[in-house]
Amino acid sequence: NCQSCQQGQYAALQGQAICTSCVVGKYSTENGAKLENVCKICGKGTYQNATGQTTCESCTAGRYLIDDKANATLHDSVEDCVACEKGQYNQLKASHGCQICAKGTYQDATGQTTCENCTAGRYLSDDRTELILHDNITDCIDCDAGQYSNVVGASSECACQNCAVVSI
Repeated sequence: NCQSCQQGQYAALQGQAICTSCVVGKYSTENGAKLENVCKICGKGTYQNATGQTTCESCTAGRYLIDDKANATLHDSVEDCVACEKGQYNQLKASHGCQICAKGTYQDATGQTTCENCTAGRYLSDDRTELILHDNITDCIDCDAGQYSNVVGASSECACQNCAVVSI
């Protein structure tokens, strides 16, 4: 009494006593599979660290995985998901990249899902051109002496206003 292999498995040879599981880094959604090629490599932003699976797991937000179904060994562990660098963020699960922080923001830690606003009295006008311009609070430029700004996350020197002149 022969049985079909379940999803995540295949039987390449006639008369096999047990089905063979798809290896880590791969998955299959086919029932009764006869060839190993039904086991597909996980796509961008995903991995699978167990054998015989029907889906892949998503990298968490703040992490990414670029390889797109080229090499199963690049999808076989959660450690394959790379943390976004300082100056970058990623809000999405299963991502294949990170974004540089926007004007008025920075990020001084790795693996983050958002960027931090420059504090009041500072601004950052660069708009996502270089990581190094968004990886530390010191990238936020102080308003000049005699100026102030109560704007948090200011993206331009225009947010800095002259202090009022007080006459005695």
